[in-house]
Amino acid sequence: MCKIVEEIVNEAREEARREVAEECARKMLATGKYSLEEIMDIVCLSLADIEKLQEEKRD
Repeated sequence: MCKIVEEIVNEAREEARREVAEECARKMLATGKYSLEEIMDIVCLSLADIEKLQEEKRD
């Protein structure tokens, strides 16, 4: 039972980290001051993830 709870906590933690990283990336994209590579390095998302966020911004 303890392992299941630990897995749930770890998944929730990773999801929260990703949400924060995506929000930071969106803000950085909005400024237009950062290259995709800089954003990738700073927020630790893949280039594909950042490009997806960039496309969402355009829609």
